[in-house]
Amino acid sequence: MPRTDPLPAGISRRSVLQSIAAAAAAAGFTRSGAQAQSGIEPALGHPRLWITEDDVLRFRAWATPDNPLWESGILPMAADFATLMDDGTIPGSDDGGLAWIEYPTENAA
Repeated sequence: MPRTDPLPAGISRRSVLQSIAAAAAAAGFTRSGAQAQSGIEPALGHPRLWITEDDVLRFRAWATPDNPLWESGILPMAADFATLMDDGTIPGSDDGGLAWIEYPTENAA
């Protein structure tokens, strides 16, 4: 069952997701442009396109109970999505169509 307690005042799930998407997009544009200009090869040792091993270490350092965005935003949201995936709601309710659906798979990516 999805959680019902609110995020801290002024922080919505949408703003958390938009911030993550914006940061990922900015990192992607910056790195892909730098790679094209300097001929730098993608980082080895990590399966993500734009996230390096150093990035993973930095991100993990932010994932602490002292970080309100992690503790009250990302962690509970990830737990909600894990529950929805475990019970088959995601991707089961996503038919891949163009119409609105309550649980699109892309929201959990």
